[in-house]
Amino acid sequence: MSAGAFIASQYLNGVLTMILYYYGLSSIFKPAIKRRWILLTFTAYLVVSNQMFFAFNNMLANIFTNVFFLSIISLMIIGSTGVKLVYALLMYMVCVIGEVIAFVSLSYLHFAWYGVPMSLENINNIVIVRTTTNIINVLSVILLVHLFRKLFLKRTGYVIKFPTTYSVAMTLIIVGVILMQTTYFTLSIDNIQSSIISTILSQLVLLMIIFLTIWIYNTTYKHMESLEENKQKDIMLEHWQSQYITAMNAQKVIVELNHNLQYHFLTLSCFLKKGKTEEAQKHIEKELGALDDITSTGNMPIDTMLNYYNHRARDELEIEIKTELAIPPDMHLDAVLVVTILGNALENAIEACHHLLLPERYIHVRASITESRALFIVITNPYALTPVADKNGRLLTSKGSKQLHGFGLSSIQEMFPEDAGQIYYEYKDNVFRFMFLNYNILDEKSTNVTSNLPNVTIVK
Repeated sequence: MSAGAFIASQYLNGVLTMILYYYGLSSIFKPAIKRRWILLTFTAYLVVSNQMFFAFNNMLANIFTNVFFLSIISLMIIGSTGVKLVYALLMYMVCVIGEVIAFVSLSYLHFAWYGVPMSLENINNIVIVRTTTNIINVLSVILLVHLFRKLFLKRTGYVIKFPTTYSVAMTLIIVGVILMQTTYFTLSIDNIQSSIISTILSQLVLLMIIFLTIWIYNTTYKHMESLEENKQKDIMLEHWQSQYITAMNAQKVIVELNHNLQYHFLTLSCFLKKGKTEEAQKHIEKELGALDDITSTGNMPIDTMLNYYNHRARDELEIEIKTELAIPPDMHLDAVLVVTILGNALENAIEACHHLLLPERYIHVRASITESRALFIVITNPYALTPVADKNGRLLTSKGSKQLHGFGLSSIQEMFPEDAGQIYYEYKDNVFRFMFLNYNILDEKSTNVTSNLPNVTIVK
């Protein structure tokens, strides 16, 4: 192979490597600057790395060049600096391992076929090793991207179900390319008379296969990502609709209270006009006793949800929600978070009690501040229908229309921010216990109210 063909082949292999690096980074992180600057940096990376190889052919110089440029490129994308650097270096290490695998495999085949070790002083051998390395690295980088996607999405609770058949098809394509190209290049080892044109054409074919493979994988993944995003939007729309219905029902309660207040004032006015002060006093005492059923901790989200669902429990279940609330009024609560979680938990508790006879119905709510200054809420209720979980341990709704009731405990758990707190639940002996732990809700100067809650076996 002539020097010109060797340089052309090296640059083609370099382009393949740059494509793999770009694909690996862009699949996980978004660019912090315009893409053209990142592409220009990759172009400089390609030219400098190849010129360093031609000028020095030194392993340490090559490693330094690769690490330097990958570190610079990692600064051009959005994300944690540590995570970006680790990912870029891990991707480089995977590609180095691919090169070792290619060299060892081809050396074994060369020795088995020709009886002598494969020499890297032969230009053909260098080209063959580099090309085989890129073929192996296609599969390696795709797998690395897939693993990191799963890792990040698992932390965020954003799960994309990529069809197994697609993954198998992609793997078969890559394996087929590896077998065909490796066989071709192995047969060309030490063949000094091999055609320059056939060598370059094989590189171009490989380049096209790489582009096609990555395009198919990305297109399929983006389609699945779009489907998942639409699903999440549907869930959020349903959630907002639920919140709207809750707000409307709460407004009805307020209107009813306003009407009752007008009635009570008119009654008192009538008694006083007639000089019946004793009857007025009795009426006041009676209504003050009724106010004992109203929750008033000074925390608007908690008070609103408990009063609303207590009203629901009286109307639908003919029971009162029993509460033990040892919490201070000066808590920094995320209203949307608390309303969403308590609303779903109490909704599920009322739904479970609907399947029980009146004497068996109850809903208990206990709340306290832990020693670590976190809000701990426990909601306990009986159940007749044993909760059913899927293969991932997520509870499935028992309601008739699953499409209309998809935003339950499992959905909240997936969307719940890790730094905000945790959600637990357990069910045994026909008792369901829901537990909500909310962090960072008290200042240092706040009153730290604590109480001992019963020991429970936590099941997440």
